[in-house]
Amino acid sequence: MRCGKAADLRYIPVERFSPSEVQREPRSLGNFLKSPDVFDHRFFGISGREAKSMDPQQRLALQVAYEALESSGHCSMLTEQQVSDVGCYLGVGAVDFERGC
Repeated sequence: MRCGKAADLRYIPVERFSPSEVQREPRSLGNFLKSPDVFDHRFFGISGREAKSMDPQQRLALQVAYEALESSGHCSMLTEQQVSDVGCYLGVGAVDFERGC
């Protein structure tokens, strides 16, 4: 729902999920990332081993937090202009990854 666009509903990608095992409704539609496994662990100073053990939602949260800072213009400022104590806050409450939903 970025830039006022409607949600990009698609059918469940069968190469990633078995629709018969999905326990939520609707069972056949959802919003899916095109490449959820793409993550530049070196950019974030994380070892490849640690990145592989991270929940995909954690990797996505890091990318979205960085994009938020980048969109704010903070990353394009000269180093001496940047404020040092900047934060990006988000909350997570789902356990879908654990249950395989």
